[in-house]
Amino acid sequence: MSVEGVRIDRRRAVTGIGVAAAAVAVGGTIARKLPAASAAPAAHAPGTVDCAATATEVAKAADVPVGGGVILGDLVLTQPNPGEFRAFCATCTHLGCHLSTVRDGTVNCRCHGSKFHFDGTVAKGPAFLPLFPRTVRVAGDALMLEPIVEGLDLPCLPSIPPEQFPKF
Repeated sequence: MSVEGVRIDRRRAVTGIGVAAAAVAVGGTIARKLPAASAAPAAHAPGTVDCAATATEVAKAADVPVGGGVILGDLVLTQPNPGEFRAFCATCTHLGCHLSTVRDGTVNCRCHGSKFHFDGTVAKGPAFLPLFPRTVRVAGDALMLEPIVEGLDLPCLPSIPPEQFPKF
């Protein structure tokens, strides 16, 4: 692809479109959560709960094998070393396919063969960007997923199931 003498390959174009879409989604979500300039601060009645996003339990620590991991919906949880837990969005950074397995020391995407280390970095392409990290902490025997932005529960970007991914 070329625009007035500047060459842009397909990978950079798709990545740019994905980044722009994510920015629009995040910006729109944040804008909806901000109070209007003329709005008075909300008063909370005694005994009510503030609706700000808080950490939520996503798994038990025992559910994530040491030196392995699990895929739970749109989340990947890994435990590279005993007691060290990592969380990532389960969307492949190549073209948005849903990650399929955690096996043989990597998190794998069956659409085009990308593999990721348990720290989210790329082990094998065609993906060249790391997985989107999430913050997870241990509370007793539970793994608690922290919101991306305090007070906002922003989900991972949706991924495409491998069976629905177009063949090129």
